[in-house]
Amino acid sequence: MAEAISGGLAHALGLPMPEIVLMDLDAELARTEGDPEIQDLIKASAGLNLGMDYLPGAINFDPVAEQPDAELASRIVWFDAFTSNVDRTARNPNLLVWHGRLQLIDHGASLYFHHGWDGDTAQAGKPFALIRDHVLLRWADRIAEVDAGWPGACRRRSSPTSSPRCPTTGCRDRTRSATRPASAPPTWTTCASGWRSARASCRR
Repeated sequence: MAEAISGGLAHALGLPMPEIVLMDLDAELARTEGDPEIQDLIKASAGLNLGMDYLPGAINFDPVAEQPDAELASRIVWFDAFTSNVDRTARNPNLLVWHGRLQLIDHGASLYFHHGWDGDTAQAGKPFALIRDHVLLRWADRIAEVDAGWPGACRRRSSPTSSPRCPTTGCRDRTRSATRPASAPPTWTTCASGWRSARASCRR
């Protein structure tokens, strides 16, 4: 669920990342896999799944060798603070480089508070302290500009029929098989709350 929500928000904000779709996984795919453990995983995952587009030729982001754009780095750091993503560090960047541009992947560790959340919103405005470990933080020198412009930009990108709630899915609104091409346009809902929390996190 964290991947669906955070991935949907990333798309709504125009961040570069592979397309996310709902896909129907056939258990027969396991027959072509030589590793028994992966066979078991495929069989256990038969049915509706969250899928991500494959980026051929993409390589892992190397913070030593790469020099990311300051504006994009600022946008990604802001976004990860907003979604409480603890898993974009130098040890595990969860960033790919594809055709010379960064691509965000794997938001499964974002919104981690929901695992033990009791509905209390008293902590929502507190800074996200773990942003200090973000792999792109040293290049993110335009966070104030990003913070000033993004809330309105997200609302402009949203669907006219979307509700003012956080998205329940970041996927296409039509389920597809693993081999069927994309056809339906994306429908996003946006999250109007929490902007102050991301702002406070990035500025500290």
